[in-house]
Amino acid sequence: MAFPSTKPADLVQLMMAETKPMEFTNWADLLAVYALRLSEIAPKLTEQELWQLIAIGAAVHQRGYREFEAGVVGGDLLDYVRKAAKDHDT
Repeated sequence: MAFPSTKPADLVQLMMAETKPMEFTNWADLLAVYALRLSEIAPKLTEQELWQLIAIGAAVHQRGYREFEAGVVGGDLLDYVRKAAKDHDT
């Protein structure tokens, strides 16, 4: 069976239309699956292609780390505000 299209716009549409997305509990799991798949196709890639895909993985990692940090800071801030509101009410 031939793949319908490898044009970037078509691939993006396929990714966005996926009805059964893979479940990841955190960014590290997503990155681990990406690394596994990348290791499977690495022998078929040029060195430049491999480095480009590694750079994409690094960007995913950095994004995930920033979101994790923001969540921790945001969660701490919410806890502080909730405690302050509770203390104010009593």
